[in-house]
Amino acid sequence: MTEVFVYGTLKKGGMNHYFLKGSDFVKHEVLQDHAIYAPRGFSFPLLIQSEGDKVYGEVYSVSSTTLAKLDMLESEGTLYTRVNDVELGFQYYLFNKEYGNVNWNEERDKIPNGYWKTQYEIDLNVIIDNRNYTDKADKLVFHMRFFDGQRAPTNKIYMELVKARSYLDLNTENEEIFLRDCIMEGVVSEFKYE
Repeated sequence: MTEVFVYGTLKKGGMNHYFLKGSDFVKHEVLQDHAIYAPRGFSFPLLIQSEGDKVYGEVYSVSSTTLAKLDMLESEGTLYTRVNDVELGFQYYLFNKEYGNVNWNEERDKIPNGYWKTQYEIDLNVIIDNRNYTDKADKLVFHMRFFDGQRAPTNKIYMELVKARSYLDLNTENEEIFLRDCIMEGVVSEFKYE
């Protein structure tokens, strides 16, 4: 089995997530010193090394058969190069800048928050106030607000409150990113839905 970091259409809710059928979700992850870009006309992002930036994604444990299918999908060796990062413990697909058929602009096409919004909204499974909840990110943040002793009138204000109280670098731009940061930082726990 090989662990692979996915950040675009292969994530839960993405149009190519079915390629990961039978693979085990391992964790949410942030890939540091990389950025993603969405060139005009593209329905998938390009991952490029970029110091100081970060990319949100998911790590899956995949079989050699699934890895071969992912290599085919990503045009490994042409459009993308699969990087085996031993230090991080997973592999990922890096855009090959030498590939000549992509017209993109680093300033215009960069996704500044490093989060690719998938085609379909997904449910997350988190534990809030010792109860299991499965819902969309905005509803889960609402539940967090409801059970918190210091009530906040909006999700945005609540997210800022949690960030200030925790002294963690939580992204409060939207509920989807905020919740993933909370999971990775241990503010809330995720459970596996059986």
